[in-house]
Amino acid sequence: MPNEIELNQKEQSLIAIGASVAAGCQPCTAYHVKAARTAGACERSIALAVETALTGRTSATAGMGEWAARCQGAKPEIDAEFRCNRPGYPPLEQVAFLKLSCAAPGAIVYQG
Repeated sequence: MPNEIELNQKEQSLIAIGASVAAGCQPCTAYHVKAARTAGACERSIALAVETALTGRTSATAGMGEWAARCQGAKPEIDAEFRCNRPGYPPLEQVAFLKLSCAAPGAIVYQG
């Protein structure tokens, strides 16, 4: 195809960082950040890839929230009893709670 361009390893790695961050894949992000550094990407380029992906992810989440609200229609009240009294299920707050700890400089790992 006449419009095809070839990306070098550094460019591919920066794109992979963005995709990994946007997808929320921590091991992928760590791998691709290391690969980008190895390919010669500067820290500002890596930071820009991360920032761009986070902006896209935030925007997509907000847009999906608006779409889900339109699909749902009238929104019922969800009171504390409903949240905590669901037979056979733990309280939603327990399910959603995640602890963060630093495994290595710059790496964040979720522990449930």
